[in-house]
Amino acid sequence: MQIRIITIFLFLIVFQQAQAQLTRDQYIKLENALGEGSFFSGHLTGFMLYDLDSQRVLYEKNSQMRFTPASVTKLFTLFSSILILNDSTQTLRYVQSGDTLKIWGAGDPSWKYKKLPQPKFQDFFKPYSVIQFS
Repeated sequence: MQIRIITIFLFLIVFQQAQAQLTRDQYIKLENALGEGSFFSGHLTGFMLYDLDSQRVLYEKNSQMRFTPASVTKLFTLFSSILILNDSTQTLRYVQSGDTLKIWGAGDPSWKYKKLPQPKFQDFFKPYSVIQFS
């Protein structure tokens, strides 16, 4: 569906008429791609096709509606993660068994990032003669 919409927009841009108006067929294609019954009709979506040369709106769908920006969602995600993680994340998952240490990575993005404090792995590994990474 997205490829179809992109194709329509590229078609409109490349083959637009000199007077910068949509033909009836072009308008119907856009209406089918973005209008009622399309994927976008069930979602909060706004769209405006604006011709800079003629300073005219060629097509719009819900352009007058106000939408909550994605940035608000990102801020909420950051706030939630800070509440849950506090000031640290799990760098390694491990199991001790005698002189053997089995280690799994935990996906900590700050590991080996020089500007952040790093765990002292040498001290952590010292008591074990066998270290297994998975």
